[in-house]
Order: sequence, then structure tokens, then C-alpha cells
Amino acid sequence: MKHSAAIHDRPSSALLLAGLLTGPFFSMLSIGIVNVALPSLAVLFGEDVDTVQWVSLGYLMTIPLLIPLMGIAGGRFGHDTVHNIGLMLFAAASLMIVFSPGLAWMTVFRILQGVGASMFQANNMTLISLAFPPDKRGRVLGMLSGSVGLGSLLGPSVGGVLIEWFSWQAMFFLQVPFLALAAGIAQRYIRVGRPGQAAKVDVFGAILFSALVGVVMLIASFIRQWGWGTAGMILLYAGAAALLAINWSWSRRREKPYLDPRLLTISALRTGLLVSLLSFAAALAVQVSASFHLQTLLGLNPTTAGLLMSAYPLLLAVSGPVCGSLSDRYGSEKVIIAGLATMGTASFLMLAVGSGSGAAIATALLGLLGFGMGMVTSPNYRMVMNHAPADLTGTVGSMAALGRTIGMAVGTTAGFLLMNIWIPSEWGDVTGILTNGTREMERLALTGFNTTYMVMGLICMLLSLSVWLSVKDRGR
Repeated sequence: MKHSAAIHDRPSSALLLAGLLTGPFFSMLSIGIVNVALPSLAVLFGEDVDTVQWVSLGYLMTIPLLIPLMGIAGGRFGHDTVHNIGLMLFAAASLMIVFSPGLAWMTVFRILQGVGASMFQANNMTLISLAFPPDKRGRVLGMLSGSVGLGSLLGPSVGGVLIEWFSWQAMFFLQVPFLALAAGIAQRYIRVGRPGQAAKVDVFGAILFSALVGVVMLIASFIRQWGWGTAGMILLYAGAAALLAINWSWSRRREKPYLDPRLLTISALRTGLLVSLLSFAAALAVQVSASFHLQTLLGLNPTTAGLLMSAYPLLLAVSGPVCGSLSDRYGSEKVIIAGLATMGTASFLMLAVGSGSGAAIATALLGLLGFGMGMVTSPNYRMVMNHAPADLTGTVGSMAALGRTIGMAVGTTAGFLLMNIWIPSEWGDVTGILTNGTREMERLALTGFNTTYMVMGLICMLLSLSVWLSVKDRGR
């Protein structure tokens, strides 16, 4: 596959960056905006929270389900074309949500937003690797992780202000002009990743993999509600196992499968994709547990807890660009190892947060966790994209983005499960402390929080060791 030249001057470079970073920023911003507005939406539409949550869940499940296919589409029709159409679709869906006649249509248009988000998320890292030379990619990918962190930081506060002072429509209407401008800039200046000759692609293999991803997301979404051993969960386990076997069998029989065996033979790719998945899972699990820890055992209200929790995305947004530049200079391996060790240390030190004090300690450690995450994300993306075979750039870019999305879903679920693991089912969950907290329940809840911190800290340390043992990134 041939690709056109990237960029030639500084203004074009800046505008290209604007087009590439706006989508991820608003994608994360919209998640925070919608999540904080769910209780208000339930009241406005007269629905229960379980029904209203599909406004968020539909969006979150659509993205990983379609990322593999959108990566394929980018390789077929041009990564820039699919990316730019995704931005336009995201903007159009935002406007459609404003005029939604009810919750059902709002959910449909939110899913349509997810389709658009999957299109630019599957292709933006590939476009960065095509548009910028290897010695600049770390810095640019750091800006990408910074935009994601900034969107995560601003989402809850922006959503809270808009729904309190204006209306739920304002949450989406105000995004439209910025998204439309970004789509126009993208269409004008993102002119990389255009195929010279259409390559054969394993569309059915991508569909099989998307089906596997979909089942995994269903497991992550419903295991808390259904329980580990219910009939529905057993069917999902069986479905996931069957699809994994079918994917493996199909890949072995194809000359150029979507899940190319080369992805497993290159240590930097194998390890980098694993880091993308598990680092996000660990970070989200710690954040979920810390959120409940602050509100139950430390007695903080949701507003104060949310404000303290913002230390994570703030430090992520700050460290991402800086550490991306460091990886350009010193190689990705060293920065990733240090970042994972920092995340692990922050997770272990969360054990110092007790049952009646420690809000300041928790805030500092969540900031340290975010700083470590920034040290991991952009250098890891740089390492993965720099080691991707030329004909697998699109696939690798989409899988790195997919790892992030699945990791966030798995981490959220793991956090809920681990922090409640010691609480008897007849007692409910840790939220019971708010209404009927006993010393024994508080003790078990603290044990659950500490279990989450220890498990996730151990995962980060083992990942750091894995990178040290298996990856020798010399700044390729």
C-alpha cells in the first residue's frame, strides 16, 4: 500500500494536529458530560437509571465493537478519509441528539456518535505515524494522550454546569460548532494515509474479531448485574471461548489474516499491546475503588470527591506530551518502565488511605497515578507504531486504540468486583456503608479497597518487569 506525503510546513502541521486531536478530546469530554448527567436525565425522562444508562453504555460498547472494522476501512479507503468522515458523523450525531424527541432516539443518536468515534479512534494513531517521522511521534502521541486526559478532566465539571444552569440539550449543542470546525480543518489538511492501490483485506476476520470484542464487552458490562455463575454469564463465557477458537482457526488458514501471527512474534508489539490493555485496566480499577473509598469511608460528598479525583486526568494531561518527547530522545522502553513502576507505587501507597482520614494522601496518589499513566501511554503508542510492519500499520493502530477502550471497560468492572469481594451478598455492596455502616462492614470495605490497590499495583509492577525483559526499543 502506498501513502501520500504527509505535511510540508508548520502551519499545515499545526492544523493537522488540531484535526487529529479534537475528536479524541470531545469523545472523552462527552463520556464525562453524559455520565454526570445520567441522574438528571432519569428524572427528566421519567425512566429508571438502568434504562437511562444505555445512553452512555450504547456509546461505550459501539466504539470497541467497530474499531477493528474501521481500521480495515481505513486501509481500504484511506485512513484520512475514514477519520474525517468519523468527525463529521460525530458532529452530525451531536446535533441530532439536541433535537431528540425522547430517550430512545437519544440513545440511537448516541450510538451513532459511537460509530463516528470508532472511525477516528481506529485511524488517528496510524495517521500520526504516517504524518510524522519516528523522532517526532512520541511528542505528537503525547499530545494525543494529553487531549484524552484533558477531555476526561473537563467532562464531569462541564456536564454538571451545563445541566444545572441550562438544559441537557446544551451539553451536546455547544460541542457542534467546535466539531464542525475540526471536521472542516481535517478535511482540508489531513491528507495522509491515502491508499495508492487497494490491498486485500481480511474483512471476515475483522468481523470475527469484532464479534469476540463484542462478547467480551458484554461480559464486562453485565457481570456485576448478573453475577459470575448465572446461566446468562455462562453462555457469554462459552460464546467468547467459541469465538476465540474460531478466530484462531480462521487466522491459521488465511494467507493474510486480520489477526496476523506477526503481531505475536515481535516482542515490542506483543508487549506494547498488552501494556495498552492492562495499564488502562489498572488505572480505571484504582480510580473506581478510590471514588467509593472517598465517599464511603472518608465521608466526602460526590462533588468534593469528583474534584479530588480530577488530580488523575490533570496530571495525565500534563505528563503525556512531556514524556512523549522524552521517549523520542531516550527511547520508549525506559520511560514506559518508569511509568508503570510509578503507577504500581501509587497503587500500593493507596493502602495508606484509611477509614477516617487520608483525603489529601489519596488526592496526591491519584495525581501520581495519572502522571505515571502519562509516562506510559504516549511512549507505548510510539513503541507500538514504530515496530509495526508497514503493511500492518492500520491494524496495529486500531488494536492499540482497542486495547485502551477494552482496558477501561475491564478495569471499571474489575474495580467494582474487587472492592466488594469481601462483603457478603446479603449485605449488598460498599454503598451500604452510607446508610447502615457498621464497624465490621467498614472493615470489610477497606479490605476490598486495599485488595483492588494491591492487585492493580502488582499488575503494573509485573508489566514493568515484562517490558524490561522483553523490549529493547532503540528509538526505531
